Amino acid sequence: MQQQNAILLFCSRPKKRLESFFYDKLRKSVGLHQDCQKNLTAYVPKEKIAKGKVSFDDLVHSIKLGYNDRHVWSQSDTFVKVRTVANFVGQNTVTLLQLGEAHSMKVLEKILGNEIAKENATTSFREKEPIEWSKSALDFVKRQYADDFDLFEEFTKQKTSLKS
Repeated sequence: MQQQNAILLFCSRPKKRLESFFYDKLRKSVGLHQDCQKNLTAYVPKEKIAKGKVSFDDLVHSIKLGYNDRHVWSQSDTFVKVRTVANFVGQNTVTLLQLGEAHSMKVLEKILGNEIAKENATTSFREKEPIEWSKSALDFVKRQYADDFDLFEEFTKQKTSLKS
């Protein structure tokens, strides 16, 4: 049997991705221990971050003002770069695996040969402190990540494999 090469790209829906970042870095892991928390001090008072008092709107407002790291980068930009490399090496399909989406998780379980946990470290925070999106935050995220939303629309239509 011939070994097949595959290019897999893990991604999350833009809104869920920001929520996950918020819960993981500003609720579960409170303090100034990680670079993303330290970098946020340029936009949010250090004490607020250290005590876990940053609101979701504070995070979105910080992104508006210029906060930027890998947690808030556009995923579609990454996908374009990966697709370019895939074409260069003769791989014409990039498989997107959407974190949390049932079909993608089954594909990943098949690849890994293991079952994947249905809950993650931020699940309890999501249940205790659901995020209520303000209209301004939602409008900004729709504009800021418009290409990511388009990518997910394409993903949903084609169910994981996107031709280069």
